[in-house]
Amino acid sequence: MSIEINPSQRVNSGPAQRRNDRRKAGSKPVQTRGASVLRSLKRFLRQAFKVVKNDVKEAKKIWLPWPVVLSLMVFFELCYVLLKHYGFVRLYLPILNSVGVFGFLFYLKWRLRGHSWFWITMAVVVTLHVLLILAVPWTNKWVPAMVSASVDSLDICIVFWTLAIIEQLSGGPRDNETEV
Repeated sequence: MSIEINPSQRVNSGPAQRRNDRRKAGSKPVQTRGASVLRSLKRFLRQAFKVVKNDVKEAKKIWLPWPVVLSLMVFFELCYVLLKHYGFVRLYLPILNSVGVFGFLFYLKWRLRGHSWFWITMAVVVTLHVLLILAVPWTNKWVPAMVSASVDSLDICIVFWTLAIIEQLSGGPRDNETEV
């Protein structure tokens, strides 16, 4: 007894046929390592974006009571007098802005104070700010408030992103460190 197989009944077990069979069956084709790395990077950046988004939401909710504002005004006036005495009045605005930015950042990220990577990162960022303040030739002339606010906002966002990326690399937020 002989069985004849028509060309339509032949089983082709080559790689192209197996790929087509998987597609027909609804299963996904095998992904390459590059696609896996890209997917992991997307997930990593999505988590970092969530952290930054939560930080910005939290920052928008901050409202300082008038005694705190008054204390800050006195502190900054004393800084002005001290810088004027030593002949560094041109550094007043950059120092004022940097102190404000870092005070704001430490207040928002205080939940991370128990991590050594947080303090190391902030020490590096503060050092970079000090070097930038000393390296740039600042002027005594008037600078529009919108320019200062834009630079400060950009500065805060860059530090938020830096901290979010390092936080993700160190394992992400812990259970007792809830995000707002």
